[in-house]
Amino acid sequence: MSLENNPYKPPQAELGDGSTAKTLQRPRAVEFAVVLIGINILIAVIRIVSSWNGMLAGETSGLSMLMQILGVALWVWICFALFSGRNWARILQLILTLISLLGVVALFATGQVAASAFHYLSTGELVMSLLPLFLSIAAVYLVYVPGRSWFAKRAG
Repeated sequence: MSLENNPYKPPQAELGDGSTAKTLQRPRAVEFAVVLIGINILIAVIRIVSSWNGMLAGETSGLSMLMQILGVALWVWICFALFSGRNWARILQLILTLISLLGVVALFATGQVAASAFHYLSTGELVMSLLPLFLSIAAVYLVYVPGRSWFAKRAG
């Protein structure tokens, strides 16, 4: 019996170098949303570094500092997941942005912001306080723009 006609021979397959594999094209809106989230992360890191001495002096609690660091870590994770095309990251980003938006709306509705922020903060400081929220809203819009078929159905 010849080896070519052997019915028990393992199947043969062509091996390639992967050059024929279709690469996934990342939408520009997703790339821009990741940049906006990166700017948010940079602002948060600057705030953490600037308030570090306040924590050492006892003006800021260590738990508050830990929560800020964990928040930055969460946003970095979301940033990488969005860049990879994970649908859950887009949903988590929406939820966190809505929570932030509701918190700011609640502060404005109760008048606490008017009493504290407008009298004690300069216009630049107030803008820098609200800038991360505006950047997050813009990033949410960019990843939910119709026509993305969310990153070629690469939900994970």
